[in-house]
Formats: sequence, C-alpha cells, structure tokens
Amino acid sequence: MEELKSEKTILLSSFDCSEDTGIAEVKKRVVAMEENLKRLTKQEEKYAAELEDALKRFSKLRWQAKDVDSAELSEQRIALQGEKIQAATSKIKEAYGEKFDPLILFDSKRDVSELLGERGTICS
Repeated sequence: MEELKSEKTILLSSFDCSEDTGIAEVKKRVVAMEENLKRLTKQEEKYAAELEDALKRFSKLRWQAKDVDSAELSEQRIALQGEKIQAATSKIKEAYGEKFDPLILFDSKRDVSELLGERGTICS
C-alpha cells in the first residue's frame, strides 16, 4: 500500500499536482491538446495534398511550356505568380490566425522555389 502511495505521489509531482483534483485539469489539457493535434494533422494533410496536386499540375504545364516562347511564358508566370502567392498567403493567415509566422512563410516560399527549380527567386 505504501509503495502505491509513493508511486502516486511521484506521478502527482510529475504533473505539478499536490492532490488528485489537479489531475482532472491535466486530463482536460491533454484532451484539448490531442484535439488540436488532430485538427492540425488534418490541416497538414489537406495542405500537403493541395501542394502535391499543384506541383503535379505545374510539372505538366512546365513540360507543355517547352514549346512556348520562353519570354512570353516568363511574363505570364510572373503576372500570375503574385496573385497566386497573395491568395495562398491569405488562406494561410486565415488558417493560422494569431499563430501566423511570416518567417515560416518566407522559408516556405524559398522551399517551393527550390522545388520548382527557381533557385534564388523568392517572390513577395
């Protein structure tokens, strides 16, 4: 019995609780964190799938673009890119709210530029 009481005391102290009533609060926080994790995991999967689809579409278009005048293609890409970046940025800001981090967005733009073979081209 003493061994169980000792183990209970150790567990309570590891959760910064002095008695059993504090455990209920810890359980609530754990449940809330698990729900947030599920929500964020779903969002990550959704956006990863959207990114994959966009990269596939871009790859197909890029292959088709080999027959197009490169100057004309570059002008069109630049014209559309700003608009699309703004739309994506708005969606990201809306999804993350106060947790939106412009530095992470900048890193993401850099990563996408590298994936698309546009090294050194990071648009605002």
